[in-house]
Amino acid sequence: MPGLLGGVNDLLFGKQPSIPDFNGIANQQLQANRPDQNTPYGSRQWVKDANGNWTQNTSFSPEMQGANNSLMTQWGQNAANGYGNGEDARNQSIDASWGQFQRMNDPLFEQQQTKARSDLLNSGADAGDSIYGTQMGNLNDQQNKMRLNAQDQAVAAGDRAQGQTFNQNRQAWMDPLNAMQGMNSLLTMPGVPQTNDLMQGAQQQFGAETGQYNQNLQNITGLINGGTAIAGAVGGMPSSGMTGGFGGGSTPGSFAYGGSPYSPGQLQPPKFG
Repeated sequence: MPGLLGGVNDLLFGKQPSIPDFNGIANQQLQANRPDQNTPYGSRQWVKDANGNWTQNTSFSPEMQGANNSLMTQWGQNAANGYGNGEDARNQSIDASWGQFQRMNDPLFEQQQTKARSDLLNSGADAGDSIYGTQMGNLNDQQNKMRLNAQDQAVAAGDRAQGQTFNQNRQAWMDPLNAMQGMNSLLTMPGVPQTNDLMQGAQQQFGAETGQYNQNLQNITGLINGGTAIAGAVGGMPSSGMTGGFGGGSTPGSFAYGGSPYSPGQLQPPKFG
């Protein structure tokens, strides 16, 4: 009568706890820590393949995906075409700066030359005199220094224009890529707290059930030991315990159900049948 005896065993000691499916619980906990997430800009999902490998997929909302596709097209065109180094801007700036100097100073220089010659001739100097040559040479040197300084300034302005144009061209070239990087930051999802609640709960429940089961064993063992002592006192048996009895236990201080010895203090219940 295994079924009946097993029921008596459960009645006396309580049902022996079953070991939880910790692997299954671990998978449930993993899934609980990887929920699908959605924002106005996109979504994120975890997908598990047939081999048990997890993959995280992140995607834009339809509107954001359209904007990203447009930026990708612009970036592809920019990458293929490159951008100018600003040389044209440099040349234009130099020409503009030097041209302005010439328009403002060439007439003035010419007036200075005419006046200087007239003054020298009126003073009695001849065009072949040394004083004439010296003073006219000094005037020419002064004007040439102004021209050289203006040319240096024109070149410096051209270099600045080239650098500025180069940076602007490069920035425009990089704009689609920078915009896409900015859009990707919109896909950052709120953090998901990683917990171990399911596993801890299963472990705590199993521990509690096991503790209760072992307590039941100890309680029943105490009752049986007490009954053995009383029976020994009444029947004149040694106080150290029964020999045989309750089914023929042969070990001092033991008893048996159905011929199966049981020693007090063991953690598993006796087996009936």
